[in-house]
Amino acid sequence: MVSLVLGAKKRKLTKNVTERQTAPLPCFLSREQLESMSDFDYADQDVSVGPPMPPSSRMTLEDTAQKVKRLQAEGNTLAEAGRFRAAIERWQQGLEYDPTNGILFELIAQACMETHDYFQGIQAATRATELRPTWSDGFATLAHCQFNYGELELAHASLSQALALEKVLTVAAALRAELDDMTALVDAHRRDLAAAAQIHFDDADAAQVHDCKTNLSRRSIAWTTSAVHGDLPPS
Repeated sequence: MVSLVLGAKKRKLTKNVTERQTAPLPCFLSREQLESMSDFDYADQDVSVGPPMPPSSRMTLEDTAQKVKRLQAEGNTLAEAGRFRAAIERWQQGLEYDPTNGILFELIAQACMETHDYFQGIQAATRATELRPTWSDGFATLAHCQFNYGELELAHASLSQALALEKVLTVAAALRAELDDMTALVDAHRRDLAAAAQIHFDDADAAQVHDCKTNLSRRSIAWTTSAVHGDLPPS
């Protein structure tokens, strides 16, 4: 059986605080500040700087862009520290200001893979590909989420699209090798399903159990997980 390792791409993206800070935060939180806050403190932290803006005030495009950039950078810092849920929270806050930011959706999808929330990762990565249909990274991340969720055929299609869009030769070569391994898995899976379909049972109950297992096998994939989830054995 061909083994395939798929995981979240690594991007260059603790002491707990017992008392919540009351002083106004600077425009950019430092790495020390981010790492000293608990996830609950961080999720509850008001991202606004200074007093709230009056309803009549409106942020300029430049203000919005800077705020989104800051939230993205803070999310990257949290992800580098392994605090993926807090990072997702920050990126989601960025999407409140810029809901068409495909990069933030793709980052959320990567973090969802790290937390094993593959279905949520598929949703975020799908949105990233909708917003940036010519971006190879979005389709590659979608393929990884689909693969880990058990959608082998869909993952193969997404990875093929990522390869077709990739312009960097070294990255394209890595995608090609990954796609070749996945193609071998797809072919083996199809052969297994075809062989299972040929089995005949005289007993109706046995046939029903077999059909159930066959349908479940359409969602099962054999892949090596040691590089991604060392606590899980290979299928």
